[in-house]
Amino acid sequence: MKLIGMKFQGVGPYKGEFAIDFAALTSSHMFLIEGQTGAGKTTILDCLTFALYGGTSGATSSSEETESKQRFRSRFLMNSRTETYVDLIFKSGDDYYEVRRTPSYRQPKANGDGFTEHSSKVKLMRIDRGLSELIAAGGNNPNRYFRYAEEPGHQEEVTSRDREAGIQIAGLIGLDRKQFSRTIMLAQGQFYAFLQMKPEDRTGLVKDLLGAEIYQHIQDDLKEQRKTSQAALNSSIATLQSDIKYARNTASHIAKSARSQSDEGDESEYDSHSPIWSNAQWGVNEDGRLDYPARTAREIQTTIDATAAEVDAILSQWQQQDKTLQNQAKEQYDQKKSQREAVEALHKCSDLEQRRLRSLLALEDQRQSMEAAAETLQRSRLAKPIKQKQDELAEHAEKRDGQEALLNRTQKELASYSDDIETMELQYETAIKASQGAIAARLELKQADEHDRLVDKAEESKERHEQALKQLAEAQALLKRRNAECSRLPHVEDIDAEIQNANKSIGTKTGLEKDRNEANTMLEHARTAQQIENQIPRYEQQLRQAEADEREAQNTLDAMRQLADESGAAKYADNLEEGIPCPVCGSEHHPHPAVKPQSVPSNKEINALKNRCTEKTEAKQKADKDLQQLKDKLDSERSLARNMTIEQARLRVERLTQQIDNLNKVADNLEELYQRKKAIATAKTELENAKNTVSMAQERVQTAHERMESDEKQSQGHTHESVQSDRATAQHQLNEALKQGKLAEQLKQRIKKYKELLDQKLTQQTGLDKMNTDIKTLNRQLDDMLRQSPFHSLEEATRSYLGEQAERDLDNQVSAHERQVIEAKTNLNSARHEFRSIIMGMGADMRHTLRIANATMDTLAADSRGDDNSTTGALAYTGDGSGGVITTELGKSINALDVEWFSNQEEIAENELHEAHNASGQIASIQSEWEANVNWLRNHIRQWRSDVQRFEPLQRMSGLTNADQYSPSASKRKMSLITFAVTERFRDVLDRANDLLSDIQGGIYELRLDQNADSGTGGVTKMGLAITVFDRRTEQERNPATLSGGETFFVSLALALALADIIQAENGGISMDTLFVDEGFGTLSEDYLADVMDMLHHIARKRDIGIISHVGFLKGQIAERISVSRVTPDGESRLEVLA
Repeated sequence: MKLIGMKFQGVGPYKGEFAIDFAALTSSHMFLIEGQTGAGKTTILDCLTFALYGGTSGATSSSEETESKQRFRSRFLMNSRTETYVDLIFKSGDDYYEVRRTPSYRQPKANGDGFTEHSSKVKLMRIDRGLSELIAAGGNNPNRYFRYAEEPGHQEEVTSRDREAGIQIAGLIGLDRKQFSRTIMLAQGQFYAFLQMKPEDRTGLVKDLLGAEIYQHIQDDLKEQRKTSQAALNSSIATLQSDIKYARNTASHIAKSARSQSDEGDESEYDSHSPIWSNAQWGVNEDGRLDYPARTAREIQTTIDATAAEVDAILSQWQQQDKTLQNQAKEQYDQKKSQREAVEALHKCSDLEQRRLRSLLALEDQRQSMEAAAETLQRSRLAKPIKQKQDELAEHAEKRDGQEALLNRTQKELASYSDDIETMELQYETAIKASQGAIAARLELKQADEHDRLVDKAEESKERHEQALKQLAEAQALLKRRNAECSRLPHVEDIDAEIQNANKSIGTKTGLEKDRNEANTMLEHARTAQQIENQIPRYEQQLRQAEADEREAQNTLDAMRQLADESGAAKYADNLEEGIPCPVCGSEHHPHPAVKPQSVPSNKEINALKNRCTEKTEAKQKADKDLQQLKDKLDSERSLARNMTIEQARLRVERLTQQIDNLNKVADNLEELYQRKKAIATAKTELENAKNTVSMAQERVQTAHERMESDEKQSQGHTHESVQSDRATAQHQLNEALKQGKLAEQLKQRIKKYKELLDQKLTQQTGLDKMNTDIKTLNRQLDDMLRQSPFHSLEEATRSYLGEQAERDLDNQVSAHERQVIEAKTNLNSARHEFRSIIMGMGADMRHTLRIANATMDTLAADSRGDDNSTTGALAYTGDGSGGVITTELGKSINALDVEWFSNQEEIAENELHEAHNASGQIASIQSEWEANVNWLRNHIRQWRSDVQRFEPLQRMSGLTNADQYSPSASKRKMSLITFAVTERFRDVLDRANDLLSDIQGGIYELRLDQNADSGTGGVTKMGLAITVFDRRTEQERNPATLSGGETFFVSLALALALADIIQAENGGISMDTLFVDEGFGTLSEDYLADVMDMLHHIARKRDIGIISHVGFLKGQIAERISVSRVTPDGESRLEVLA
């Protein structure tokens, strides 16, 4: 990524718009950003970071980020609507991109009343590659890049969404914001912290920057897979053990049940010798757990298969015995069922024959009455045509009477007309002529309405003119008041001067607040120092007590040692003899031999006193150390408090607070000034509005006067009274014309009705003549039909006719009886035929069992079937000739058979068959259960073996990557995958840093990884990236904390530059063409500074370096630079690009 150009406005101390041509600045690959402290050098880096990521370069936490965003907008635009923005053009690969961002901030409303929120915006665009020609042309003119991008067709939008823009830019650059800040923006103090932080903290930072989370994901994933596989394996073992238990229970039930049904052997004998009861035959140990790994899975499976085969053999033998018993029960049940069905069939056929015979005999009794009904029906059918002709004649006579009445009514209505047709037509023509005056009358009415409208319009115009005059007077009065109000208001220039002075005062508020925060911090340090000072006497007392305890313990130990020594000397004194040399001193005389003390301490007591003495010494050392640390902390707190007392610090805070409160009052007054300025603007606006109102009122008066004169001219000669008189005359004429028109319409309808009555009379007379002719014809036809019939008179024929419904009912009754007789004979023959078939179909054994005589079979052999008018021979029942029924010998034999007895016999056999079926079903259920258990068992054995094959390699891999108890490594210092990866990458960082350090002061310093710096408590080792500095002058390693300020700077810088190179390499070898180094050069001596600059010049051969510093020495070393300065000591900043 290469920077091309940047524009920004209203950021930090910069109020106006500024632009930087990075392409021109980096022509010699190194440029300087110099200026006073606080003038806005680092703000340039903030602009770059904000444009790319929406945040500032120095913020490292969410709270700092929020505060940084709030301070991003310039305080000099607090009361302005001028936009704050950053616009950056950069190159990634072969393409050029422009990103423009505006932050969110509060700004005054457009109408000047209060504040509104300005939302943040972003826009990422791709610029065509023609921009490269402008860059190659050279020169320091950044605006040309932005003008080119704004021209039509030179750019296309990538996105305008904040989140999408962040993802796109991170993808183009190849770095997220944290990596960008650590590798491109080496912000003030950050590379110091990297050198001096704790090893474990440095490990976490390197892990984040190098994207080593993938190794942690691999560790966690393998560990999680091992746990999952372990759970699956435990689950499969538990399931397999449960299956074995269920299978053994089922096998035991099979063996016991089969043995209890068998007539051979003994259950107890079987139980004692059967391998089904052995744990070994089921692949488990004595505790009932799977016998693995003592036996292989294949052995366990083979053993279980053999046991299952033995159980299958027992089950098969049991099923064969049950099948024999079931067949016997089925045969017995079928026999009893056949007997019961035969008896029920005989009873059914016998009863059916009896019922159908009785039905036939009952129908035969109704034959005579049916013959009489048939004769009556025949006479009714002969009388029917005569009755129909009589009804037709009556209908025609009724119609003739109706037609004659209609003719009489028409003649009467014609006689009611007083005038003839010619007179009425003459009256109609006269009325039509009189009605034609309505058109002229309507025109007169319309003309009267128009005159009335003109009179009304003239009056309305006069009223509007008077109203306009009134409004003009009111507007002139308002204008006079507005002029008076404006004359009393102050000049707006004076208000603007006061606002400018207030803003200038408020501009110092940020510095005062910063000073107050520092004063509050010093006050806290002063209070802490006072608290520590109050604690020192107690710590000194604890030290004196510890020293006294140490002396007392030492004195006690010395006394006990002396007693022990005296006890040893007394042992020698007991054996001394006068004249014999002492083994200790050699003297032959012993005037004062040692005496044994009354109490002698043991070695255990001496050792306990030694330990107590050691503890007291350590306690004294700790008390001395605690006191010294407390004094050091007191000195530190006093230094941080700048040796102020609590009262002095408090007074400083109060003084600064009072100054800030005064500025707040100025801010409140500023709001009042804005309101006054707004009031002046409002008053001027209202004055202009009043002038406009007067002008408009004058125009309305003029317009109303002209309209009034025009309307009065048009209505001249007319009044409401004259118009009303003309309207009344026209209305009378219209009414007369309408009256004659109505009369003409009435005459027209009367003439039409008279003509219709004449036509109606002619039609009715013709119809009446035809009806009289038809009646005469019908009378002749009726007389002829009566002479040809068997009836002697018309009355006899009428009585003989039953009517349509009665004829149908009687006909249906006769026909139904005939059908019923035929159907009854057919049903009786069918029942007797079925009866014969059933008896003939029985076997000899069945007939013998049922005691049906063989002689009866001879009479059944002749099965002659009758037609519809005859019946076949009787079987169980026959008629007695008088309508009664007689039971035959066969019928008596059938009646003697007890159906209930045969049903009971069948039920007994059926119960025995059900018991056999139930036993077979139980065996089948047990077999299904056994087969299911065996299938589950075999499937779960396969699952268990599969789980073992998956688990064992996962356990080894997880243990190796996580360095836990499952690791197969024999090393005592086990290392996890992510620790190994981060450590190796950090070795690359140190190698690169040492390459850079080799050019400074002859390479006297070398950075090394301290392998023995692991720390931890409670047996837990913290493996961090500890650094030592090897000093070639002394051939010894040093702690980085012992380096001087200048040494710390260049060692930290080399480490930061090396880290940046490695991060870029880890991110696919991306090319980052620009690097910024912010401050720190002031700590270097001239020799070190020269070496560091040589190192940076060497790096600048491959990439551009921007140095941010106020050190004057660098101005002579670097030609291209950005010079930042304040317009006034506490005013806005400006910058100048020298390239």
